[in-house]
Parts: sequence; C-alpha cells; structure tokens
Amino acid sequence: MKKHLIVIVVIVVLAATACQETVDFEAEKEAIVAVIQDEKEGYLAMDMEQLSRNVLQDSTYFFMYSAANNFYVNHGFTDQADQIKEGWENRDTLVTDRDFEFKVKEMKIFPQCAWTVIKVKWHFVYEGEDYDTFGVEALFLEKIDGEWKISGQTVVGASSYEEEDEEGDEDKEAEEGDEETEEGEEEAETEDTE
Repeated sequence: MKKHLIVIVVIVVLAATACQETVDFEAEKEAIVAVIQDEKEGYLAMDMEQLSRNVLQDSTYFFMYSAANNFYVNHGFTDQADQIKEGWENRDTLVTDRDFEFKVKEMKIFPQCAWTVIKVKWHFVYEGEDYDTFGVEALFLEKIDGEWKISGQTVVGASSYEEEDEEGDEDKEAEEGDEETEEGEEEAETEDTE
C-alpha cells in the first residue's frame, strides 16, 4: 500500500510541475523594457498613436501621479489620453530638448502579467532654462494576444520632494540610496516561473 501511495504522489507531483507554464525571464524582460521605452518615446514625441500602442486602452487602465504639489488619479485610458493631450498643447512651444533615461529597479514576471519599478530621469529645457528631474514609477503590465501592454502606472515625482540643506546642497540621502540600489540592481530583479 505504501508503495502505491508513493507512486501516486510522485505521478501527481510530476504532472503538476509538467503543467506549469514557464517564463523566459530575460526574453520577457527585454520585451517589457521595449514597451516602456516606446511608451516614453511616444510621450516625448507627443505622438499619441505611439504612446497608445503600448497601453491597455480600456476602462481598467489607471494612472496615478503624486508630487510635492500635486496628486491625481485617472481611471481609464481615455481620461489619461485627454490629460496628456492637454499638457502637450500647453508645453508645445515652451518645452524643448526633451530627453529621458530609465533603469529597472525591480521586476516580477508571470506568464500573463508583470510588474516593474523603474527610476526615470527627465531632462528638458523650459523657457530657455535647463531642468533635470527624476521620478519612480511602478508599472503593471498584461500580456494581450502575446504582446505586453501597460495596464496601470503609478508615478512619484521624487525630485519634487527634494529639499536643500543649510549649505545649499541637495538632499544627498536620495542619491546615496540610489547608488546602493544600482549596485544591487541584478539582485532586485525577481524571476518567477509560475
């Protein structure tokens, strides 16, 4: 009886593990990073078609923004697209030389969904003055017909919270924390094959 029970347990375990979908973490990470890159480039180019092709365009999409002087949440891509277009109309002639870079800080990938945390650095010229800002974003993605789409975004305008100390130096604690994270960047990435 014990032998039959052991055989049955082994068969069940083998069947269960054989049926699990596996994730090629590096390939999926590369695809997700490409979606984020294309979405950000579409934003900078003020190209709604480019931006939209990377986003889940339905009522479940959300965009949440927080900064020292502002907070808002848009539900559904239509509301977010309208707000983006309004911002583009206002900055078209005032903002020039826009550029950005981002680093993946953490990522977890499942077969049909994923999340990632990125740090984004923006550079732009506004009315002739250079500006460098940074933020932290958490992005939620879904795989739709084999393609990754951003289904939710939370953005914290982190540089808006920086304060100057008595000598006029910017808050170095944020930068020091960033260096520690960058060194451990590979360790922070999460691989999941469930």
